[in-house]
Amino acid sequence: MKRWVGLAAWLAACIGTNAALAQNLRVGMVAGFSGPVAGIVQESAEGARLYFDAINAQGGIKGQNIELVTQDDKYNPAMAAAAAKALAGQGVLTLMLSRGTGPTEAMLPVLKDNKLPLIAPATGASSLREPLHPWVYHLRASYQREAERAVKHLASIGVK
Repeated sequence: MKRWVGLAAWLAACIGTNAALAQNLRVGMVAGFSGPVAGIVQESAEGARLYFDAINAQGGIKGQNIELVTQDDKYNPAMAAAAAKALAGQGVLTLMLSRGTGPTEAMLPVLKDNKLPLIAPATGASSLREPLHPWVYHLRASYQREAERAVKHLASIGVK
């Protein structure tokens, strides 16, 4: 649950912006709800909904409820870009939990054009870190960091 506290704090800060004047604070999720990553995507969305429901049950954020709005990109980059654009047009405050390098890369122009943050994409690709993409907020380490830590750990337990 600690991972979501940052999102809740960010949404609270948005209350004063024009985007947050609606009844609900709308958070978008573009990911492969069908296709090869559907299982983990559906679990991630359900976890987010459970957390948002808990916040909403306590009065929401400054009286506004958080609403998760999802779009299925079928793990297809072109569909991901179109879905992100559609959600941006529907006034979501942020996107979160995209899945995969290709679909996430395809959303980058939409994020930039709409000044729309993407929180916690599920990819460790360096292409999403260098050059810096100011609208992408990573939760996961890069693939390179993960490999470095795995090698360090294996060395520390005597694996050669």
